[in-house]
Amino acid sequence: MSNLPETPASAGQENSNSRERYTVKSGDSMWSIAKQFGVTLQEMVEANNHITNPEALNPGDELKVPENSNFTQASNIALPCCLIMERTGQSVPADALGTALIRQLVQIRPGRSAITIAASGLPAPMDLLGGFNGYQGIAFIPGEITWQWPLFPTAESIPTWSGTFTEITAALTTAAVIQVRPLNSATGQAGNPLLSVTLTSCQK
Repeated sequence: MSNLPETPASAGQENSNSRERYTVKSGDSMWSIAKQFGVTLQEMVEANNHITNPEALNPGDELKVPENSNFTQASNIALPCCLIMERTGQSVPADALGTALIRQLVQIRPGRSAITIAASGLPAPMDLLGGFNGYQGIAFIPGEITWQWPLFPTAESIPTWSGTFTEITAALTTAAVIQVRPLNSATGQAGNPLLSVTLTSCQK
């Protein structure tokens, strides 16, 4: 999710408002991809007039991702900012704790923000009800947009789960929330958050 494949430009005129390309995966729709990148469905369709039927994408299709005309970067938070992610309830193990680092990128995605999560003390995901086999990071601005990305375990018997997302496509604000949730990677089903934090302490 955070590192999209780069592909050669297709024949014909390149859309000057296109920022990058996305390779369609099984289960994707034009709407879900537009939501992921914070653009409208109409903007996605107009940027990809080579797709004859936007309602029937095929895995492997290459899509242009248009620029988000409403994108402004982190207008009311100071970056970099590092936050402690606290347990969401008494049922979460007492030693579970995490950190969320929010920073502005210079080279990887110039002008964008990135979120890095590191969480330790979490229960093995398969021990939770729901058929989970991993964890995901999730960040959202309530009522506006949600981003999700996988977390990966270290080799310890009680691993640290971590991952970075570099495709923040809307202005982060103090209302934004970052969480760690268990995930069933086969179904895409996520469970209730175990760790959570808001960006209130990042306010300028």
